[in-house]
Amino acid sequence: MLYFLKSLYHFLSQIEEDENGYRLLKKNVMDKVKIRAVKSSPQAQADRIKGRVFKSYRGMQDFLDYAAVYYSENVKISTKREPVKKRLLHDYQKNAECGLAILSLILGSGLRVNEVVSLNVSDIDWREPGLEDQK
Repeated sequence: MLYFLKSLYHFLSQIEEDENGYRLLKKNVMDKVKIRAVKSSPQAQADRIKGRVFKSYRGMQDFLDYAAVYYSENVKISTKREPVKKRLLHDYQKNAECGLAILSLILGSGLRVNEVVSLNVSDIDWREPGLEDQK
């Protein structure tokens, strides 16, 4: 959360400008906040994510089914309690097909998010299943 706040304050104080060319924030108060990076061992990292890794095709398929069907139903139910979530439902419905394609690509290929983001259509071999390695 602190990394997010530091990034947001940096953006508002150093990058983004109003219509007159002035920075949105005059002072970045998050510059004074120091974050100590804690290095964990590979075993500690593995233990931390153990419950979030799909161990079977069925688990991945259940997750994709949830994203395709049940997620929007849960958001619809919650908009009755929190009307602000109507925007979330609208955005989901607008981008659902693309989002599911990206989730399927990540889960099916093992690519990391940054690798998927940097993909180009030309990287995909349409004749042979696979992607062109550009490294």
